[in-house]
Amino acid sequence: MRTGWADGPEFVTQCPIRPGGSYTYRFTIQGQEGTLWWHAHSSWLRATVYGALIIRPRLGESYPFPKPNLETPIVLGEWWDANRIDVVREATRTGAAPNVSDAYTINAQPGDLYKCSSKDTTIIPIDAGETNLLRVINAALNQPLFFAVANHTLTVVGADATYIKPFTTSVLMLAYNDTNTVTAYSRSFRSPRNVQVPTEIDESLFFTVGLGLNNCPPNFRRSRCQGPNGTRLAASMNNVSFMLPRSISLLQAHQQGIPGVFTTDFC
Repeated sequence: MRTGWADGPEFVTQCPIRPGGSYTYRFTIQGQEGTLWWHAHSSWLRATVYGALIIRPRLGESYPFPKPNLETPIVLGEWWDANRIDVVREATRTGAAPNVSDAYTINAQPGDLYKCSSKDTTIIPIDAGETNLLRVINAALNQPLFFAVANHTLTVVGADATYIKPFTTSVLMLAYNDTNTVTAYSRSFRSPRNVQVPTEIDESLFFTVGLGLNNCPPNFRRSRCQGPNGTRLAASMNNVSFMLPRSISLLQAHQQGIPGVFTTDFC
């Protein structure tokens, strides 16, 4: 699962799945156990196309903590009344930030204050004295989210398919694309397993991911420059922004030495 060839971003690591097409992802899990999640990686389709990916202990093996009475995935997300693709296209056209979501969701339901497919919000029944292993996932597009259970303390036992030294907290802060496993934050996570990592660095790489402001081009109407002070927002890495190719992925072009995709010599 740690290969970049199937990470998913369209025209970055692979070409997108076309309408009516299919893609089979075969993978081997190595050294991971706990909670991950999957999602679409084309534009904003991942706003609704996602789900939990749970890696359980091997048969005959147990958790490194007392077995819980229940296990419940809790997927936090966002909902737009408008078509999500239209939202991001409008942001690209105007140069402004995308419209904020109309609601937050828990397991795809926005709660009692919204008209939705379920009569009630998410309900997780549990009896006194029982322990519920909550697999909490932040599937929101652009928002860190906080998770807490009223009048309860949470014991965090894992993060991103890795067990950690348990610690207690009253609230979890989950960055987007983040997972935590809790039963019922510490300054640092500590794993109960020894991990072999390189101690000598061959090459040091420094990356800065930022959000800049571009001046409105003279030939643009004001409707296309709705960022702060009449500018256009532009994401960048090391102060360089680019347009994605439309016929072949960057990774494939780099691997096969295909010119004219990133630069003429792809360097």
